[in-house]
Amino acid sequence: MAVNLLTGISQASINCSCDGGISRSAFTSCDCIEDITYDSEGCPSMLVMADLDLWTEFIYDDDDSAFFNQTGERPTDFQFNANQETFIKFSGLTKEKVAEANVLKDICCGVAAHEHLNNCLTSFQGIEPRDASCNNSSTFKFTKKRLKFTPSALTDTGANCDRLEITLNSTGTCLSVPQSGITVDDLLAM
Repeated sequence: MAVNLLTGISQASINCSCDGGISRSAFTSCDCIEDITYDSEGCPSMLVMADLDLWTEFIYDDDDSAFFNQTGERPTDFQFNANQETFIKFSGLTKEKVAEANVLKDICCGVAAHEHLNNCLTSFQGIEPRDASCNNSSTFKFTKKRLKFTPSALTDTGANCDRLEITLNSTGTCLSVPQSGITVDDLLAM
């Protein structure tokens, strides 16, 4: 007997903001996360950290250039990849910014990111539910391609501002579910 697993999507029945981009981000090294519990919708509901004060907020340019995108890919008929990319930038090159970028590029174990979307929801990058259905899981796993910082120091031309740009890429097996539970402020208070 065939079972229809589709529930449908209707813009008419969903009242949501359509503002794109991200406005705040917090990051931690993967070895700082001990456990994550997910709710029935695949959203993280509780994080257990190795210690206190392990999340760091990056305050980047507030010019609507920052984003967190997830692009689906089908390498085979039975495989799904969620290619995740975050982009943030910091105007003005300084010795301190470049020194921090050199530290970020060397984090080999991967990082976890928490993005505050401009539509007031939040999303995680670099971690996902262990369950293959991407929801209703009691444990987590790191994405199959761990989230890494890729910094660039750009002088550009005299017509533009020099800047530090950071791209964060990861590949998971699930799209990260936007949620309204855990916030950047919650993580910084842990």
